Amino acid sequence: MHRSRGILTTVCLLLAVTACSSGTATEPAPMSSTPSPSKPASRTTPSPTTPPPAPIAKITAACPVLGATEILQVIGKSDDLVANEGESERVGAGKAYRCAYEDPKGKYGKSAELFVAAIPGNQPPRATIDKLAKECKQPVTQLPGIGEQALWCEIPTDGPDLSILVSVGKRSHGETRVATLYMYPTRPDVYATLAKLFADRL
Repeated sequence: MHRSRGILTTVCLLLAVTACSSGTATEPAPMSSTPSPSKPASRTTPSPTTPPPAPIAKITAACPVLGATEILQVIGKSDDLVANEGESERVGAGKAYRCAYEDPKGKYGKSAELFVAAIPGNQPPRATIDKLAKECKQPVTQLPGIGEQALWCEIPTDGPDLSILVSVGKRSHGETRVATLYMYPTRPDVYATLAKLFADRL
């Protein structure tokens, strides 16, 4: 049975702000311009590379933070998947957004669900993510060096469900931004790759 998750309830857990009680990077290949000793120096033309994702200047939706094709590429599957943006929810002076990744033919339930919150201000995201981690089973795997804080863990579920949580937070463009993905279990390196992508986009 798929666990129902109201967006406002999730956002309150994500943000832990007063308003609740009253959201694979490919590094450019290194290039060498050192001329060969046996040939005169020549001007080299860099080959095209895919730039790493840049932070989104203004977050207005969750799906642009992680496309359906991207999540399949990171996981290493070729299934059909579509990203469907849900309704946003106002949280204090900011907003929270939701994106569901689903089978386009409707034969299966959600493959993953992403929540992205963007709240104006300079509140550190650490307390928020630590609060979110209380939903986790132990152990919680911290991902140092990704955003201001990032982690993944298994969460309790009733039967087959999105039992993995990956969360990343950072301050960017004058906002505190937190992205939390619920997904099915896979390899730990996938969780780290997704977290790095979120940190680059937030």
